Amino acid sequence: MYMCYCKTKSLASLGSGSICDEYFNQYLGGEAIGELVTVVITVINIIIKFICRILISWIGYATLTADITAYMIAVYITTFFNTAILLLLADASLS
Repeated sequence: MYMCYCKTKSLASLGSGSICDEYFNQYLGGEAIGELVTVVITVINIIIKFICRILISWIGYATLTADITAYMIAVYITTFFNTAILLLLADASLS
């Protein structure tokens, strides 16, 4: 509504009762969600790597090369889909 006008204003005018309060609140909310998604993706990828390491060692491959290969493939596939799906959901227009 007031996007073009409010884009020229600074964040210092937030809370001063101006017409740009709603714009700044939505803008900052969107930025916060973006940062939260980044942190969540990173934490989930770390957890996925840990779980893959445990599961691959539990399987018990005969050689170290097979063990490392299975681990790398599992981590690559799971983190790729985790990152892709979470980013798509974060950027999707759900309304």
